[in-house]
Amino acid sequence: MKDALGCGNCGTRIESIDGNQKTLNQIEFEQKGDSKKFKAIFSDNVGHDLVSTFGGMIGIQLPKGKHGTTQFSRIAIDNHNNREKNQIDQDDNDLLVEALNKVFKIDGDKLILQTANLKCKTGLDKAIRVSLLTILGCKYLLNLEDTKRSMITDMLNRAKLNLGSFRAWIGRSEEIGKKGGGLVFLTTNGLPVAIQVLNEIIDPDIIEGSISFSKNNGAKRKNKGNAEGGAEPNKKSSKSPKEYLTKLIEENFFDTKRTLSDIVKHLKDNHAVIIETSDISGHMGKLVGSKQLKRIKGESKIYEYFI
Repeated sequence: MKDALGCGNCGTRIESIDGNQKTLNQIEFEQKGDSKKFKAIFSDNVGHDLVSTFGGMIGIQLPKGKHGTTQFSRIAIDNHNNREKNQIDQDDNDLLVEALNKVFKIDGDKLILQTANLKCKTGLDKAIRVSLLTILGCKYLLNLEDTKRSMITDMLNRAKLNLGSFRAWIGRSEEIGKKGGGLVFLTTNGLPVAIQVLNEIIDPDIIEGSISFSKNNGAKRKNKGNAEGGAEPNKKSSKSPKEYLTKLIEENFFDTKRTLSDIVKHLKDNHAVIIETSDISGHMGKLVGSKQLKRIKGESKIYEYFI
């Protein structure tokens, strides 16, 4: 009972307890009708044990800092239980900044990765971790809500990680969202995942990371290509880019104004063919020169092709 002079069970006087312990390891319980209220105040050690227990129950590994105290336990649990929450409390923000400063060095408006121990399993796993950490660092160290895709590319190039498999992954990633102008950001799924990556890196007890990132669904795209009779997306097509462009002209595809990106997307979605804009730009110029196509610059200052 609150303000009681002695224990209700054994009668021991509370005043006999050391003064430093009066505010620690206290439990209060109150019930009014159907309403119940529970309040508990624990010492650091007891609180850490409870947090670790709850963290294990929801499947999150909680890293330990000095003297066994958890550094990001509350952030991880809050974001695990509330996927829609894309905000971090000020106290948690300070913890994130402190940890990110151990991973990155700020150089003007850029970040430089200071650790090579990313706890990764494969090259793709490493590239994904670097990309998530970069966006997280931009958000909390540089105060950028959105990150330029070029910053990730530069970071990966310095780490010799600019892999084709990563470019395929980020295009369909559930953790990283895309905006116009080459900007990317952490989705509501991506923020807690990025924090877990940071947790694993700063936890000395973790030798190899175990986070499962979103899949690229490559098998589904392959099946789609076969079903429509097109080439498999990840295999070299037997036709040249020029042959595909000629076929699009015959199909009246250019009756409507089309950009190079429209052409690439159409070939990918309807013919299961992966072609880059750089593969067709020269051929499009020749088709314009031979009067088979016309072109003008649209409102976005990008060439649009039509018949």
